[in-house]
Amino acid sequence: MNEVQPEQNSKYFFYLGILFVSVLMISNTVAVKLIEVGPFVLAGATFIFPISYIFGDVLTEVYGYRATRKIVWSGFAALLLMSFCSPRHL
Repeated sequence: MNEVQPEQNSKYFFYLGILFVSVLMISNTVAVKLIEVGPFVLAGATFIFPISYIFGDVLTEVYGYRATRKIVWSGFAALLLMSFCSPRHL
């Protein structure tokens, strides 16, 4: 029997993958930014990074581990590329 990959059947898989990678990159960018919430000073990624876990869970539940693994590796590659292309300040 010829199995069809779930990511080929969904028009949302591509867009969810882009959102996941974007949230991952944004959270790593704002991780060095400090925000003040009342008497507490927190890193900016404190609120944004958990969203990437929500995307990962949704992708895994809907599309399975194999499809989600592709997105996670894409996010890792994008973060690696971002770290090499970002300006280095001493």
